[in-house]
Formats: sequence, structure tokens, C-alpha cells
Amino acid sequence: MKMSLCVVLVAVSGAFGWGMGAASADRPEAPAQSAPAAAPVELQASCGDYRCSPPEDCHSCPADCGDCCGNHRCEPPEDADSCPADCG
Repeated sequence: MKMSLCVVLVAVSGAFGWGMGAASADRPEAPAQSAPAAAPVELQASCGDYRCSPPEDCHSCPADCGDCCGNHRCEPPEDADSCPADCG
């Protein structure tokens, strides 16, 4: 009885691929595929992205960099008329 149970277990394990790898040797394996390389992302400043990044400044992108007037520097195109707080 023990012998027939062992024979059945071996037969079942071979049928379901639980053997020693003999079943997989019959099937060719698919070549390994690597994931496609991610394209490099170039970070470029974009006015309106909520970051004041070069080449943005308060003149070229006040939406991200804030208003130039009031930064305690009198910078072009500011003058005493357009920004008395800085150029007064």
C-alpha cells in the first residue's frame, strides 16, 4: 500500500509540474525582456509652475517669483514712479 501511494504521488507531482524541473526542460523559455529605458526628463523652468527657477525672475515671471517692486532693490525696469518702495 505504501509503495502504490508513493507511485501515485510521484505521478501526480510530475503531472502538475512539481517534479525536479524535467517538465520545464521540455518547454523553451522566453527570452528575458528588460524594461524600456526611461527617456531623460529635462527640467525646464516654466512660468506658472509655482517655482521660481532660472532663468525666471520677478521681471520675466511674477506669477512664480513674486512682484519685483517691494524687494528692497531698485532694478530695471523699476523707477521712482513705477516702484517708489524700492527706488523712492
